Amino acid sequence: MTSVDKNRCAKCSMVVLEVFPMIMQDLMAQTGTQAKSLYNAIMRNAPFKRKLNKSELDMVDTLQTDEYTKIDVSLSYKIIVNFFQLSIPPPSRQWGANPIDTEIGIGEDIERIRRERNRFVHRVNANISEPTFETFFVTFIEVGKRIDAYLKKPPNNGYAQTVGKYKTCVLDPEIEKKLLDARADIEQLEEKYRFDIGIPGKEIHIFVGKSTEAAIEKNKAEKEESYTKLKIIIHEVDDSEEVVKLINSLKEDLNSENMNFKGAENGSIILFIDVKNRVVLDDGLFQGEVSTFIQILFKLCNLKCNFHTQTYAVIASAAEEFEEPTINLPDKTTGTSSMGDKGHVVVNFEVKNKIFHSPDSFNRTLNGFFKTLVMKGKGQNLLGKTDVYAELVKSEKEAAYAQTLTSEENTTTTADSFAQAQTPVKYNLPVSVTLRQQFNIKKSENEIQNICSCIKTGNTLVLTDWSNKRLIICNSDGTIINHIPLFYPPWYITELDSDTVAVSCTNDKTILIIHISTRSVTSTIKTRGNCDGISYHNNNLYVVIWSIIHVMDLTGKLIHTIPLPSADIYDITVERGRFVCIDDTSIYCCSFDGKLMWKLIKENIQDLRRVTTDNEGNVYVIDAYTDTVLVVNDDGQHYREIITKSDGLVKPSGIYFDKNENILFVCNYSDGKAFLFDVKKQHNLT
Repeated sequence: MTSVDKNRCAKCSMVVLEVFPMIMQDLMAQTGTQAKSLYNAIMRNAPFKRKLNKSELDMVDTLQTDEYTKIDVSLSYKIIVNFFQLSIPPPSRQWGANPIDTEIGIGEDIERIRRERNRFVHRVNANISEPTFETFFVTFIEVGKRIDAYLKKPPNNGYAQTVGKYKTCVLDPEIEKKLLDARADIEQLEEKYRFDIGIPGKEIHIFVGKSTEAAIEKNKAEKEESYTKLKIIIHEVDDSEEVVKLINSLKEDLNSENMNFKGAENGSIILFIDVKNRVVLDDGLFQGEVSTFIQILFKLCNLKCNFHTQTYAVIASAAEEFEEPTINLPDKTTGTSSMGDKGHVVVNFEVKNKIFHSPDSFNRTLNGFFKTLVMKGKGQNLLGKTDVYAELVKSEKEAAYAQTLTSEENTTTTADSFAQAQTPVKYNLPVSVTLRQQFNIKKSENEIQNICSCIKTGNTLVLTDWSNKRLIICNSDGTIINHIPLFYPPWYITELDSDTVAVSCTNDKTILIIHISTRSVTSTIKTRGNCDGISYHNNNLYVVIWSIIHVMDLTGKLIHTIPLPSADIYDITVERGRFVCIDDTSIYCCSFDGKLMWKLIKENIQDLRRVTTDNEGNVYVIDAYTDTVLVVNDDGQHYREIITKSDGLVKPSGIYFDKNENILFVCNYSDGKAFLFDVKKQHNLT
């Protein structure tokens, strides 16, 4: 980034952060409505209040003491749309419509201000090219003239003159830095996810800002089967107008059970989607959904991005009005192109709230979403760069394989073989469980833990704490022995021997071999893609990487691959010449050549997380949506719930069967509770 680029960005920042709010405040004040009267009207309007976040409610409070002077652009827009319909001219079409050049009314100029503010604050960096700089000031000097005329401001003391002065002013380095920092501080965006998109050497980077995090947290109180409106903004796309037309023709391809594609628009390329709340609230599920979506989109649309070493995207709120955060790029970001001259793509969608409940579900949903974007078209050309950056923001208004190993012919054989099987039924399986011990692994109520999986090896319990990048080591009575800090967030875990485990760090494409007693990482394996479920069998690791099992030795050398029965598999366990795997709603049992032996799918199974098996081949899974543990017999014909919410399960996230002691180890995702159950089996069905 050159000093000239930064200087241009700082000058634009003065307009966006100083002039735009004053224009919006003046427009509200000129209606003659007293600020205190507006405050009272807002307080009486419960539906409107529910749409506001805490910072916006704090701004509303300032109406009692500071008139309109503390209200920012986003809140001003919401207030104008909802409370000043008759006193401020609306756009000729409707609020929210993107104005064309010939639409120059006050309502259209309000839209221009809101849209430019939102585009500006989530720019991926401070690069402003000269053409972009000139276009910005030409546009908003003209907007200033129209606003001045509407507000009856004298030409020598109006907004047009102020904007013009900012264009030609000289900024000293200290002021320039303050302006750039103020722009970057609006959202304090951080990279939340990173994963492959099915093209060698290409990655998608997802960014989330503080307002989106707050919106997701707020959605936890909503019904999980309702939807959250979001959008994805993909930056720096060539021929974005043509891409938008193509994307809008792909609705059926981009929809999924948990996400509804609503439409795309230009400037970035903006894609609107509705996502079920239960998906939005579950981190891993959400990331998988978005990943699949993006991969299909990239391939279908032949999307070319301008910045050849990094590509940027944003996930934002798409409620009626919205905040769009800024991206703070890592220092390593490189590239020669000027940001802002190319188009961007914004995807709007709704997600089920349940996917926000854990990083695992959020991760899986985003991952699947971007896979879908790449799957159906020329993803190589669409991407045009090594990394894609995306930002997750609260909005306003089938996955690709890395290699196609499961052919249509094989899929048909699998379907036919399953069709011949009997329908699984709920049954009184000869398995009973008795609580041996419940304990809490949190040191305090305020401690934040996000447990993604667990195992029991002898008298030692090991849990993966994703949020704190560590393993938690406990005695079998629940007393914590130690923590093992890691460089990457751990997701899945498998036992290698009584003192060694292997952990997959999904988004970092890394497997760690960890010695428990010495608290040391003894080796690191870099994988070819995002590594999910992991299991150890006959001295080999079986790892789910982009919906294919990669069988490798403990050095990471690939031995062979095994196709999976679904593109959405994320956890597996291997035993007795077969493997059992799960996606959100189904349990699959397959032979080592990938052929489906049986499949269990029932309407009441909605959010499976982890799978384990006992000595007799019975399968145990946790369903985080129903807060239950299900057991399925070894041929998939009978199943039943054996542990429920009444036993203490709340969003269970880890399960492991100790075959030496017949003990089932189960843990919850965030409340610190873990359980040991004695499992008793009888060998006769009655």
